[in-house]
Amino acid sequence: MSTAAVDAQALRYSPQTLALFARWATLHHGHVTTYIADGFMGLGLCLAVFSNSYGSPLVALTWASLVLGFWLSPDKAIGPRPVFLGMLLLVGALLLAVPGSLIWGGQWIGSAFLTFWIAPFFILYLVNNSSRVLAWIPLAAVIHAGVVLYQGMIEGTYRASGLLTNSNPAGGFLVLGSVYLLTTRFWWLSVVTMSGLAFTGSRGATLALVVALVLLVATKQVPWRAVLSVCLAVALLTWPVWGLLHTNYRLPDPVSEPEASVSHLEAGMALPPLPTREEVLSVIEQLPAKLGHDIKHRWNVQQAINFAPRGYLPDITHPHNVALRIANDLGILAALAWVAITVYALWRRPGRGTTTWWLLVTVALLGIMDYYMYAGTLAGFWWLLVGRQVKERELANDATRTTVL
Repeated sequence: MSTAAVDAQALRYSPQTLALFARWATLHHGHVTTYIADGFMGLGLCLAVFSNSYGSPLVALTWASLVLGFWLSPDKAIGPRPVFLGMLLLVGALLLAVPGSLIWGGQWIGSAFLTFWIAPFFILYLVNNSSRVLAWIPLAAVIHAGVVLYQGMIEGTYRASGLLTNSNPAGGFLVLGSVYLLTTRFWWLSVVTMSGLAFTGSRGATLALVVALVLLVATKQVPWRAVLSVCLAVALLTWPVWGLLHTNYRLPDPVSEPEASVSHLEAGMALPPLPTREEVLSVIEQLPAKLGHDIKHRWNVQQAINFAPRGYLPDITHPHNVALRIANDLGILAALAWVAITVYALWRRPGRGTTTWWLLVTVALLGIMDYYMYAGTLAGFWWLLVGRQVKERELANDATRTTVL
């Protein structure tokens, strides 16, 4: 067939093809737009996780993706009025924190950055159909875990942070990814994320994961054999490089607070000796004092808690607990609103036991010991998960499909 004949045939069929495509696009416009919008929202959520600082160029891409996803999304809702009003209270407290920092001698620039970072996450609460947004978590967490494992096992980084710059939120994100994966048919992939957690040295994240695993098994949400299999696999993978792990995870300590070095790698590649009875007893004796010091540091409140938003005050040691940190920065009313919204979202009977519910439980557990779920790179998850939990339409979707995996 000649080129002219092919062109003629293409011209003859192209109007029909275009008409069919136009009809398909008209019928499925809402679905296509929803998928695109959710894609931008998920991208924005992941970019926020890996932004690492308020000055990162990823911040602009984060807000551009979230705003574009919100604009394209055909389905938005304010949810229950009390929850919506509580959200407005939090956003209002963030806005008032900037002038409040000027009144009470705070750092208004730090308060402005804090407001600029947290307030736009309100978008995540308003958008429905967030299951596809949450589906970005396991993919991003597995990639992040791979980088953590490379840093810890190959480069010898003592407290690896992966795609983040701080090992604590790096561990927290791996915990979220682990819990998500454990509640899906891809539960075996949690071996990767939980192995990565061991190289972050994050005690708060590890404690949150342990409690979450106990609850998952106790409520029969996840078979105990699956959890046991994953834990055994993690132990087998990390045992040969036990010396590279943080001292929080091992006994005895062959290397004391090393940086990435050849000696550290050599020590890590040697199989660790079993701890002696005296070493175990010594750790048990020191454990109460260490836990007490850690809790006192993380729950410390040096400035008087006020009803008014004071903003960011750099001259005090901020508590790591989310509720206390909010009380310090935004006032006690904002802190009570955060706690009340979280408890209400978890208490709702129709939404209990879903993947979203377990992720919100994990966020609450992580927030007990560290504040990155409020002011750090993982802050967006609370707004997204609460929105999904408290909206009737979202809960109806969860009744037939708890995840997209």
